Amino acid sequence: MQTKTLQIKLNTPAFLGDASQSGVWRTPPIKALLREWWRVASAPSFGYSHQKMREAEGLLFGNAWLDDKFCKSQVRIALAHWKEGEMRQHTPIAKIPHPEAEKAGRLVEPLNYLGYGPIEKGQFKNGAALQADKTNTLDIAYPAVEQEIIQHTLNLIDWFGTFGGRSRNAWGSLAIGQVALTANHPQLKTVMRNLESCLTLDWPHAIGQDKKGVLIWESKECFADWQKAMQFLARTKIGFRTRKRLSFPSYPPLTASRLNDIYWLTQ
Repeated sequence: MQTKTLQIKLNTPAFLGDASQSGVWRTPPIKALLREWWRVASAPSFGYSHQKMREAEGLLFGNAWLDDKFCKSQVRIALAHWKEGEMRQHTPIAKIPHPEAEKAGRLVEPLNYLGYGPIEKGQFKNGAALQADKTNTLDIAYPAVEQEIIQHTLNLIDWFGTFGGRSRNAWGSLAIGQVALTANHPQLKTVMRNLESCLTLDWPHAIGQDKKGVLIWESKECFADWQKAMQFLARTKIGFRTRKRLSFPSYPPLTASRLNDIYWLTQ
């Protein structure tokens, strides 16, 4: 078995609920994150066939459905601590326009908007969240023959990983201190696929690309704290959902006829 010790740092608060929905460090969301990005890292070698991947995933991460090959997971993980979160509410930040929020005067508070469900009027409904900048140590063990694919998976998690409730809205963004992301990184190139091909499958399996390169969007500005970054993300999401014409530098405007493609890109 190969072993690695990683330091996890939260870039934004995370909603990792236990059985009572209270925020606490837990291994199941991390295991789910490993499986999610293992699929992206492995998909090209299986020809993007989820049927072919399912058996390999079951043999590596454990299964109870392969009749003569059911087994426990060969990937083992442990956290240094299972401490509870302490963040029970957030300080409201400046409201932003939302043309569809008529009852709210067409203004929304960004963190409430992105955390809809777990957050209600600034209060966290199910106990506490794990705070941004908190850290934990993760030990992971796996078969030596899986070294390359596990490292690839960890790189993808470091670059793009989020976990917990509302993770698609950037809650639970994390870093595990792997290698810096560049547009020409070979491990990024192996998981890039033309957008048209990406949209033929209904499960996350690749990072899209077009004729101009990889479809990873980066803001022009840096932010002093996670709240300002989330405010920017809220503005961006509202723009996707409500504007009939969207434009980006060096790209032609996206008209209403292509909003379905935008929906896919934001999921």
